[in-house]
Amino acid sequence: MESKKLTIREWLSFLLIGLAGQMAWAIENNDINLWVYSQTKDANWINLMTIFSAIAATLTTFLMGALSDRVGKRKPFIAFGYIIWGISVFSFGLFSYSNMAAQFGADKAPLMVGLFMVIMDCVMTFFGSTSNDACFNAYVTDITREDNRGKVESVLSVLPLFANILVVLLMGAFGATSTITKSDGTQPTVEENANGTAQPWFYFFLAFGLIVTAIGVVALFLLPKDSAKPNKEHSYWKDLLYG
Repeated sequence: MESKKLTIREWLSFLLIGLAGQMAWAIENNDINLWVYSQTKDANWINLMTIFSAIAATLTTFLMGALSDRVGKRKPFIAFGYIIWGISVFSFGLFSYSNMAAQFGADKAPLMVGLFMVIMDCVMTFFGSTSNDACFNAYVTDITREDNRGKVESVLSVLPLFANILVVLLMGAFGATSTITKSDGTQPTVEENANGTAQPWFYFFLAFGLIVTAIGVVALFLLPKDSAKPNKEHSYWKDLLYG
């Protein structure tokens, strides 16, 4: 196979899209748990989010990966997927205890926060798995060759570490935490804790949501024209079953 040198544009696409995706996954895997606990003080919602998110991720990767192969398109799935992915990250900050209490009453606020967070976690997982797991990884395979794929995958493998460091640093900068401490030493109520932690988390989700969405917009111009050929030798459902 002929050797192919990767361009600066291709390396930039790997780094920007890869890092933004890993930051979003770091938030989904670690920080949403802290957020939902800060608003409900109920760890059972974390278990439910983990279960339904895992199911959504598995199904989405199979369904959307096979679909992108069939249509021979990666760019629109990645770019528009990241744009909506970023919006979903930002939306987490909207489902706070106070917002749910204003809509459904204080007695139902923790329940509604938990329900909406499970739903939004699945929505985020769908667009993240579509754009990153299924299509970005396929894009990397399309662009690279045997002689340079190992180098690219090595670089991509360290991005989760940098992503987690950036997320943790910005968590500290925004003051996002799961619990607050009262000056009199007593334990805060669910409402007190939720209201005391809501604003830092809102700005935290807003910042990262804007980053991921912005990378999606950049991807519209940065990613080259799709080189994958539509796979129509077999039916979509046959390829899906094989996968």
